[in-house]
Amino acid sequence: MRRLSLVMLCALIALVFSVGLSGHKAEAQTGYASWYSMPGAYTASGQVMTASTWGTAHRTLPFGTELTVCYAGRCAYNVPVIDRGPYVYGRDLDVTAAVADQIGLTYAGVGLVTWWVEEPHRPPTSAPRRVVGAFSEAVSM
Repeated sequence: MRRLSLVMLCALIALVFSVGLSGHKAEAQTGYASWYSMPGAYTASGQVMTASTWGTAHRTLPFGTELTVCYAGRCAYNVPVIDRGPYVYGRDLDVTAAVADQIGLTYAGVGLVTWWVEEPHRPPTSAPRRVVGAFSEAVSM
């Protein structure tokens, strides 16, 4: 009985911590990434690649999903998924040359990166309100 109580208490503590921490930041992933550049080619999302195209390729994330990608202590923020891939076994992401330059992956070619999905910024659901006497009215800004 005492052992069961201890197990239940540990499970409850783990649940409380996992629920409390899950809403603050998306879960970070670690895996290998490489970079690519095909100026003039179309990505799977229909965008034309240039030398300065800012984006990444991922196998399953929806197009437009924004990621943060970090390599060797340098990060690139708001990197959209614009293509499908990588098609090499063992790699999670292909980043464009511009992103690789930002994080220092260009020379290495392939490296262990940490990445996560950025939380979308949502506008307020309703207009701010101001109180006038005993009444309130919506404020248009």
